[in-house]
Amino acid sequence: LTGATFPVSEKAPAAVNMPDAEGLRRASWSLLSNTAYYGSADGDIMAYEAPTGKLTPLEKGLDPQVSLTAGIPRAERLVFWTAAPNEAGQIRIRDLYSASAQPPASSKSAASGLASARSFAPALPPGRSPVWLAQNEIAYIAAVKGNNQLALAKVSPQTSAAGANATGATNAALIYQSAFAFQTIQIAAYTDPEEAAAFISVCQPLCDPYQIYVVAAEVNHTKWYRIRVGIFKNKTDLNSALDRILPALKTAAAWDGKHFIATATNHFGWLCPSPDGSFLIFSLMNAIYRYNNRDQKLVCLYKPAIYAPENKTNAILSPDGEKVAFLDESGRLRVMSAQGDQLITILNR
Repeated sequence: LTGATFPVSEKAPAAVNMPDAEGLRRASWSLLSNTAYYGSADGDIMAYEAPTGKLTPLEKGLDPQVSLTAGIPRAERLVFWTAAPNEAGQIRIRDLYSASAQPPASSKSAASGLASARSFAPALPPGRSPVWLAQNEIAYIAAVKGNNQLALAKVSPQTSAAGANATGATNAALIYQSAFAFQTIQIAAYTDPEEAAAFISVCQPLCDPYQIYVVAAEVNHTKWYRIRVGIFKNKTDLNSALDRILPALKTAAAWDGKHFIATATNHFGWLCPSPDGSFLIFSLMNAIYRYNNRDQKLVCLYKPAIYAPENKTNAILSPDGEKVAFLDESGRLRVMSAQGDQLITILNR
């Protein structure tokens, strides 16, 4: 390692042109072909070949990740998702081949011979940010009844799009889907963003320590700015917050005295599979969870003092799968074991 860095492309490796800024800006490296894959700001999967410095667009897609292909020596598969209007949230898989691999006869070479000519879409619910948990097994953030949930699926060991059915889909089956349900308190809604901002400036001190945030939604062709307070995992915490903030809000002339309980949108961070695929680490609403693949159980490794409407912890698993690094709700850099113990603070800012 030289310690030197250099730009691969002037195009930012960020999925910035997506609804609600849901891009996780992930790149993935192929050890077989010495090629890096990432999603560009234009929504393209880009392949950067380190030996030659060549940069090639493959197809539309975001958040790519590489895994070895079962049964084919020196071959890999790329999993990613799309945000195009006609394919929004579609999970797709593309076969990759090293120079010494022999792709199926039905596959045509593309992108300097590193990838098959087409990708295929497993028949799965829409979602985003897929990762390989094991060969032919993926985890991703699925869109379920208007919210986000963790989903795991088995996909067929298909090596080209030639065997896909008429709709372009191939065999796949969900094997797990989470049921996270957080609640929040809605205290107002405005069609004018400036009025919403003025209301927040008055009421935020009255709702402390719970965060006020805005959710934009379109109803009957009218855009509304819904003002909400806090994220709550259970009714006990929710009722405690109501007892605290409602009396304070009554002192504000801007508040009309109305509120109701709403379902909060689940905000996930990275999905981080262990090296052996036995578990998955991820953050959600500033809490950190571990999904155990063998028994399909979820364990909360870290619970924040206050859940947040947006995820800022973004837990990362160490390459050996032994430790988890994250930023807590106070902005401190912390490290703990992958079992949730041995918590230490590295930096206080």
